[in-house]
Amino acid sequence: MDYYAAIREKCLAEKLLAEADKRAKKVLGGFSGNYGNCGAGVGVGIFLSIYTKTTPLSEVTWQWVNEATGRCLIKIASVEGSRCCKRNAFLAFNEAVEIVRERLGLELKRLEKIVCHYFENNKECKKEKCPFYPGKENEYRRGRNL
Repeated sequence: MDYYAAIREKCLAEKLLAEADKRAKKVLGGFSGNYGNCGAGVGVGIFLSIYTKTTPLSEVTWQWVNEATGRCLIKIASVEGSRCCKRNAFLAFNEAVEIVRERLGLELKRLEKIVCHYFENNKECKKEKCPFYPGKENEYRRGRNL
């Protein structure tokens, strides 16, 4: 890649990240409990809608971007609350990897061995009930999906 192509690519990436940041700022803290849509799942939808240039008037991509968000929300809902942004981000990210492979044919690296190092910062941590709690053998540590 020549120098100018690299600069153009960097500028495009910065533009896309700025758009993602703008959209994500509308997903407020407490969104999951107050609106029924965890920000981690919505974040996957934001990423995919930007990546695929989906708009409210798109047809095929509109459908599967919404399906992707729904799949992430179902994955997040498979683990009992209360809120934990890290747990939900881990769950949504791994689901997004599968969706990107299925819909876009892109192979992203899946987080196979996730161990949470943030549990001490969350007074509502579910500890042993969380699939990512340290010292707990879980499906992710064995390389399987929940």
